[in-house]
This record gives sequence, C-alpha cells and structure tokens, in this order.
Amino acid sequence: MKKLLIFTIAFGLTFQLKAQNAGSALYLMPATQLFSFGNINNALARAGLPETPVTFGSGAGGFGSVGNWRIGGEGTYFSGDASRGTNVTSLSGGLGYFYGAYVWQRKKWNFVPAVGIGVGGLTLNATRASSANSIEDLIGNAANSSTISLGDGIIHTSLGIERNISDAMFIGIKTSYNMGLSGNREWKTTGLTNSVSDSFNSFQLSLSIGFVLK
Repeated sequence: MKKLLIFTIAFGLTFQLKAQNAGSALYLMPATQLFSFGNINNALARAGLPETPVTFGSGAGGFGSVGNWRIGGEGTYFSGDASRGTNVTSLSGGLGYFYGAYVWQRKKWNFVPAVGIGVGGLTLNATRASSANSIEDLIGNAANSSTISLGDGIIHTSLGIERNISDAMFIGIKTSYNMGLSGNREWKTTGLTNSVSDSFNSFQLSLSIGFVLK
C-alpha cells in the first residue's frame, strides 16, 4: 500500500507539471540493492545461516522539469535469497522517495545529480530446513523459520547518465546511495526483547527506460 501511494503521488506530480506547460516523463527502473548489515550478518553466521544477500527488483518513477531542474519520485521493490546447504536467508522490501535534480546536457547526453528524501523497509526471513529421513525424525527435528524487519527514513543521493534515443524516449544508468536517517535501528519482531541494530544504508544501481510526455 505504501509503495502504491508513493507511485501515485509521483505520477500525479508529473501530470500536474505537464498541465502547467512543463516537461515531464515516466520511466521503468530495474535495480539492484546492496545492504551492509554487519551486526545481523554476524548473528546469522554464528547460527550457521548465510549472510544477507544482494537483492534485485524493479520499480518506476516520474519527474517534471522546468529548464534544467527536475522534481520527481521513485519507488522500487526488491528481493533476494542466499543459501548455505539447506539453510536460506532472504530479504524483501521496498524504497520510495521524492527527489530534486539538476541536468547538465551535452548533445544527446544528460548528466543528472540528484538528492531526495523518503522511506524504506524490509523483511528478513531465515529458514533452517529439516534433514529428516523419516516421519519420526521430522516430528522430532522440524524445520524452523524466523522473520524480522527493519525500516527507516532515508536520504537518497545519486548520479545518473542518460542518452536521448529520440524526442519521446531515453535510456539511462544511475548509481545511488541511500542513507538511513536514524543511524542504527533495531531489528524487530513480535516478542523480541534482545536484538541487534544496523543502519538502513544501501548502494543501488539502476537502469532507466523512460518515455517523455508531450
């Protein structure tokens, strides 16, 4: 629901700016995320579970432009799995943010530094599979699965490079760093009283396939 709301606001913003005779565009955004969760990774390793994986996902965005300035929004969903034997650690979640950017143009190329603010959240699921060979072993040594979550406000910074394919379409690549606003945040789940904390920081690499609205 939160992701849908972010998309709706971002897209609504582009259409509003378009109605005011400003340029606008919508784009698809496949992306990969790399989080650095040192404390929870140490806890997973001690338990014989794989560390948190690199995640992949997709998203969408939109912006309105006036001259060389842009204002817009993006949202992405991501997920990933890592395995060690029969044990699996998975991450899934999403990011959404508004941003402002300035565009330097050189022929058909655009260089776009941007900064924004938004929110992010994810769920970590750690599964230890059963090695049972019989129904008695299964009952006595059942598989178990644990789920915890982490979320925070984020500051988004990025640098993108775009190539104008035509007056109506562009492609691009962007590298970003999303920094958690609160520093360290505690991993949470119902009933957990002794946890560890990590910062909600990530590197993001994304592609853009954009369509200019006239």
